[in-house]
Amino acid sequence: MVKTIRKMDGSIERYSRAKMMRSMIVLGVDKGTARNVVKAVGFKKGMTTRDVRRRIGTSLKKIDPELARRYFTTRDLEIDPSVTGINGNCLMSPETMDRLGVKNGQVVEAYSGWNRKALRAYRIEDPHYKSNAIYLGRSDLGFLEVSGSSLVAVRKMAEA
Repeated sequence: MVKTIRKMDGSIERYSRAKMMRSMIVLGVDKGTARNVVKAVGFKKGMTTRDVRRRIGTSLKKIDPELARRYFTTRDLEIDPSVTGINGNCLMSPETMDRLGVKNGQVVEAYSGWNRKALRAYRIEDPHYKSNAIYLGRSDLGFLEVSGSSLVAVRKMAEA
């Protein structure tokens, strides 16, 4: 039997331990801890992505409250190398910015493992661009040690 979960938009997706691990590793969780969290989350018939996120967050909170906070406030975005942004800035779709609660010109944090970079976010209005992608400058890609088609975790920067 194929294990599936229901996404927030109602579609069905195959249950993926690898995807859960990747969502934690991109935030700097080591592989062993991520593996243990995935085991603790487990699988139950009828699970939703919301259930999975809540269970991962609860497990991370027991290990490190800051990691849990970071997990709950970030979204994984695919780097699209087709457009190179200006260093220190990033471009995101209006949907992504709305989901993150970010306004044009606000600062976001991008994470890849232990690498973290503050970037100023701007809307990309062209409808041909991917809604789940982020566009970064070349030196920012190098700083984060990522390349095209990699994932980065992005969250709204906490206000002082």
